[in-house]
Amino acid sequence: MIFAREELREGMVRLSKAPNAATNPVANPAGFPVITYGMGEPVKIHMNDEVVDFIPIRAAHTGGDTNIKFEKANVLFIGDFYRNFGYPFIDINNGGSLKGMLEGLDATMKSADANTTLVPGHGTLIKRDDIIPYRDMILAVQEKVQQMIAQGKTLQDVLAAKVTAPYDAKVAGGTGTSADRFVTALYQQLKAQGK
Repeated sequence: MIFAREELREGMVRLSKAPNAATNPVANPAGFPVITYGMGEPVKIHMNDEVVDFIPIRAAHTGGDTNIKFEKANVLFIGDFYRNFGYPFIDINNGGSLKGMLEGLDATMKSADANTTLVPGHGTLIKRDDIIPYRDMILAVQEKVQQMIAQGKTLQDVLAAKVTAPYDAKVAGGTGTSADRFVTALYQQLKAQGK
């Protein structure tokens, strides 16, 4: 039995109906989640003297993000909308959004205390306070991109301006490709919003 967000199941069903579905391994209906949950209250599972909370996060890295908290162990798996290797990855093609990523980071900070161990999808273990500079960096780069859009700059102009430069030395794995992917996602989302 497979347990996942409703948005993830819907995406798998859509893939199974796509023209190239036969070449995609997740297109087999036998592998689709059987039990799904959406936004709202966390789902709690009690097992082996532990309480595990599945906390749905609005479209952040993808359209079906979930934080998983082990209450007694005080460990929180936060998935891919936080990473300390490379720049943030907003997977727009799979439902991710800048707004959701920022909301996810806020929700994570509310779910964690100073002693909670956070497990990102990419990178090393962190603590709650490590999220603050990450969020601040996203907001600062977002502001620079917004300013350039307001000035009529194209995506190529924004990429050439290297708006992530103040953070490049601090972001492990912050290669040009990672930075460009992040800035491109910001540009696309902000431009679409008319900002």
